[in-house]
Amino acid sequence: PHEKGEGQGAFRHHRRDSSGLASEACQSSFIEPMRWMRLLPRWNRGEPTGAVLCPRCSTRLGDYSWHGSQCNCGRWVAPAFQLRHAKVDLDRAQG
Repeated sequence: PHEKGEGQGAFRHHRRDSSGLASEACQSSFIEPMRWMRLLPRWNRGEPTGAVLCPRCSTRLGDYSWHGSQCNCGRWVAPAFQLRHAKVDLDRAQG
């Protein structure tokens, strides 16, 4: 997980309102690269950005970018291996 960003204010060129209020909860998780990701076609060609695909069914789970990516909360994460919550089952540890 990453620290929550400053919300809409971090997207000044996309600003829809002037409130600058923090957005809702993050809609993605940023993870460390996993061994199976090396099998991605674009990764093997050395491309700096691409889709993270399920190794079994090839459904798009998210994206990767060695340059980084911005979460919907406004936080910049680099490098970024981003999985969309809508595409994966989350199992949050109780603690």
